[in-house]
Amino acid sequence: EINQLRHFLAVYDNRSMGRAARHLGITQPALSQSIRRLEEQFGVKLFERTARGVVPTQFADIFVPRARNISLEARGVLQDIDALRGLEQGNLVIAASPGPSASIVPEAVKRLHRVRPNLRITVIEGSSENVIAAVCDGKADMGILPEWKTRKDYELAGEPLMYGMMVVVAGRSHPLLKSATASWKDALACAWLLAPKGDLLRLSFEDIIRRQGLELPKHYIESASASVIKNLLNSGEYLSFLPRDFIINDERERTLVPVRISGGNTWRRDLFILYRQKEVLSPAAAALIKQLHGATADLAREVGWIETPARPRRGRPAEGKRKR
Repeated sequence: EINQLRHFLAVYDNRSMGRAARHLGITQPALSQSIRRLEEQFGVKLFERTARGVVPTQFADIFVPRARNISLEARGVLQDIDALRGLEQGNLVIAASPGPSASIVPEAVKRLHRVRPNLRITVIEGSSENVIAAVCDGKADMGILPEWKTRKDYELAGEPLMYGMMVVVAGRSHPLLKSATASWKDALACAWLLAPKGDLLRLSFEDIIRRQGLELPKHYIESASASVIKNLLNSGEYLSFLPRDFIINDERERTLVPVRISGGNTWRRDLFILYRQKEVLSPAAAALIKQLHGATADLAREVGWIETPARPRRGRPAEGKRKR
């Protein structure tokens, strides 16, 4: 049964019967009974019970990719049936990295909601790694992010959304903005706001600095929070390395400003729409992709530094690569 698959995936993801039951909105005894019935059907043990929770067995690890596929297909079928009936209801979940979640995604979601007001839309913001995981695990219908790699347990596909840029950013009162251009040496002597170690944005920044033959800044704060980064930048005491679309509204209001760095002050950054390769897109997801491309085209005409690619045929896998 589909519900048994949902129960199995909730226990697998939460590693706890109690947390999984709360997530599903059912009682723990009912969940335990559902898992026992599933184990009886397979004739194997899927979880080892411990004092701290449950541990998946090798049988559970083998079963989980197929369970996700079946659960996602069933959910997609129900949504497609609703759409064909003209109900236009259901859920659409979008996972996005901070740049697009601050600019293109809100505009596209607003446009879609105008024409499909009964659709329940959820936007999740996270790092590129979290966006990929959300799409792979079925927690999001699609992802919007700059870079990605196919995960072993899921075949992913992506289409380019826009060609943008990365910039060094400061609050308008930062001392470095008193000069027309600044050197990397002067910039790196300042305090910085950086993405956490291992984040693709952080790796891109480190790569640029090393290719300049320079050392990373000694004074910095790490944060993945968009609100923290913007608040600290507005103090005028920090620099950061960010997608320009992330600060597009702040740049309009002149609260945050790109810093001109001698020897190059912009670096290309591409955005992709990511989805599961073997899953048929729901009408709602297809409609959102159309709105994303429309919002991006309008933004490109406004700012002048965004390029929009020709839309590819869906279903062709493509890996996003980190730009150097």
